[in-house]
Amino acid sequence: MIAIIGAMEEEIQEFLRHTTNIQKKPWKNFTFYLGELEKKQVIIVKCGVGKILASMLTQKLIDDYHPAKILFTGIAGGLDPAINIGDVVVAKQCVQHDMDCSAMGFKIGAIPYTEWHFIDTDKNLSALALKFPASDFKIFHGNVLTGDQFMTHEQVDSKKYLRDELQGIAIEMEGAAVSMVAMINEIPCLILRTISDKADSNATVDFKKFVPIASLRNYKIVEFILKNL
Repeated sequence: MIAIIGAMEEEIQEFLRHTTNIQKKPWKNFTFYLGELEKKQVIIVKCGVGKILASMLTQKLIDDYHPAKILFTGIAGGLDPAINIGDVVVAKQCVQHDMDCSAMGFKIGAIPYTEWHFIDTDKNLSALALKFPASDFKIFHGNVLTGDQFMTHEQVDSKKYLRDELQGIAIEMEGAAVSMVAMINEIPCLILRTISDKADSNATVDFKKFVPIASLRNYKIVEFILKNL
């Protein structure tokens, strides 16, 4: 079984439209959807926004349904000027940009008293995503930064370490949480993000307008991955 996770309803609706034989499995305020997509058994869930909900739902999903792989899809803000709205980022590594114990001598993003800092995603899943034959957008491979803030241009500019130290090319709110839970549970994980805004003064407007387009783009890439697994 392959798990597909999105943070918002709009980020999973395209997957549900194409999934057959759906069974709903409610839990608390969440619903797990079991079904078949591209001849693969899948489980789809909206985890909610932010690291806490993403971590909780990922672990619940693993404990109850034992997926062989986890695909997290959604939208993100672009940090690299070369990346435009509509382009896709496949995470090479994820890191919590708001984990900051530098006053204690730890590097930004490092979890104190552990070896965990940059969390690698699965190389095989990433390689498949990067092979998607994109025609009207580009696919990038690089570090995705996670934190419990929706960043604007002014905030990004005041935090040079996002690009300089953490080498982030995209910024969002769940990826590092999902990838860390998957890593600890030894489950291959892909973080796939379509750029909905450039974390600038237009971020809120671009985000709202672009979510449906981004969701369709993410679906097409996941569809390609499922066909080729």
